[in-house]
Amino acid sequence: MFHYFTLRQLMEVFFEANLQVCLQAYIFLRQANPFCMLPPLQHTSVSPLLLLFSLGSSVKASVEGLSKLSRYADLQAGGSKLRFLRRMLQFGDRKSVV
Repeated sequence: MFHYFTLRQLMEVFFEANLQVCLQAYIFLRQANPFCMLPPLQHTSVSPLLLLFSLGSSVKASVEGLSKLSRYADLQAGGSKLRFLRRMLQFGDRKSVV
């Protein structure tokens, strides 16, 4: 179960949280429009405060996931993140890992 939940959390970080950070940063920059480089928006529908909170939450999830990857790779795979991820994909079975 440990390997399943760890792999699931890491995949959520890689495929969800990191993409959310990119999208939320784009939305924030688009609304803030620094140096008036972009055409003005007609309607601003996202509260900047809520957007910053959501952006911070996504960044926190990404950082926590990546630090968990490093910590468990050090403990279980001699520091090799790639070997650790391979073990996660095999649900911890060492015999099938190359």
